[in-house]
Amino acid sequence: MDVLRRRVERALAERPLLTDGHVALGDLAFGSLATLNGSEVCGRGDRVAGVATRYAGRARAIALFAMEPEEALVLLRRHFAEAGGGAGAGPLGAYEALGRESGTAVVAALLGDGSGAGPDAGGGGRAATLRQEGDATLEEDSVIASLLATHAPSDTALAMLRLELHGARAGEAPLRAHVYVLVEGKPFVQALGGLVRPSGR
Repeated sequence: MDVLRRRVERALAERPLLTDGHVALGDLAFGSLATLNGSEVCGRGDRVAGVATRYAGRARAIALFAMEPEEALVLLRRHFAEAGGGAGAGPLGAYEALGRESGTAVVAALLGDGSGAGPDAGGGGRAATLRQEGDATLEEDSVIASLLATHAPSDTALAMLRLELHGARAGEAPLRAHVYVLVEGKPFVQALGGLVRPSGR
């Protein structure tokens, strides 16, 4: 598990997720969609500020980046208030990019894939083993409802990560985000070298 943590931490550090801060890995746990319960998910209410991204290749995966709506608003004010210009830009576009890139970093690390996994990733060999499928989408439902809406089987492997978003200004408390990754069980276990089982805790 320590090897896996370092892999995820390295993947997060290698991506410019926050231009004026950094993202750190907190908790890391594994289970299946069937084992997920309300006490383990982001969101005290019925909704989160989420970004869902789908991936295809040697495995199929879905990553859901989620924050409490109140903390997401603080994040927008702290880091993305000046974002603007261009199609898809602005604070919401910047937030969507953060969610997409966070999910991509986590999925690539979990599957042992060194590719960028961007929408234009292609070519042969290693770089084509994981690719983004379609555009990322903003999700406003609860975590459980968003994951169930994927229609993934209940035994689908699930990785659950808590992230800490640290700002560059002294005295700022870190913000919390979560990433949930649903991925096909067999490729998932193979990629992790048998470190975890899809239904394990």
